Amino acid sequence: PRDEVVRAIFSKIRQGERVYLDLRHLGEKRLNELMPQELHLARLHAGIDPLKEPLPIAPAAHYSMGGIAVDRDLSALGLRGLWAAGECAEAGIHGANRLGGNSLLEIVAFGRIAAKNALNSPVEPVEHTEELESAKRRIDALLQRKGKLSPHSKRKILGKRLYHDLGIVRDRELMEDTLSYLGELQSRLDQVAPQDPSRWHNQALIELLEYENSLLLARALCESALHRRESRGAHWRSDFPHEDSEFAKPTLYSLENGAQKSEE
Repeated sequence: PRDEVVRAIFSKIRQGERVYLDLRHLGEKRLNELMPQELHLARLHAGIDPLKEPLPIAPAAHYSMGGIAVDRDLSALGLRGLWAAGECAEAGIHGANRLGGNSLLEIVAFGRIAAKNALNSPVEPVEHTEELESAKRRIDALLQRKGKLSPHSKRKILGKRLYHDLGIVRDRELMEDTLSYLGELQSRLDQVAPQDPSRWHNQALIELLEYENSLLLARALCESALHRRESRGAHWRSDFPHEDSEFAKPTLYSLENGAQKSEE
């Protein structure tokens, strides 16, 4: 399983060694048939020709096996008028690990179901005046911030911290440190500001909104992982290295009246 391969690679790298993918035995014709894009990217970004030398590799997060909770119709639970399919959704087909190829099958099959149900759903006019005004006030406040920190740089730092403390190998101490770190970042949000005050095509504002959302999602991930005191699939805890039948069910994380909670 890919989670075992990833942990083996990670262990070697943590010991100061390097891990390589050797494709040379496949030959030029076969590699050009199977992975022409990968050959091009390796040559372009790493300066390595996989036809002549091994390719250094490292684990990376590239897929989410969870997301917006949906029912059988792919309608988001508790969010009227929203359907979700693919990597953004938790449709219950992956479990704790994903089989290769299932992501493509998921979006083809479930995307069709979600689209048909959304198309055939009766349109109910809903007044969102209060929510709209609240969103406008939030954007106004963000654009008027005088902070000097860049959301882009802060988000990169956050990503590195989460990769190290909440990535392949997890334990209680590291995750509790991460929660404390996330609290510090949250308390300093007023120092992070878009450097562009415009209201149109403002990429800096988008990056700030994404950074704030990243903090929320990071906390959800960390608290849920702490709550799950076992190892299962891609979730592996060094302090709880075995599966526990008590946790053979999804973890749901919700935000209600500003309070966050994790439950099964």
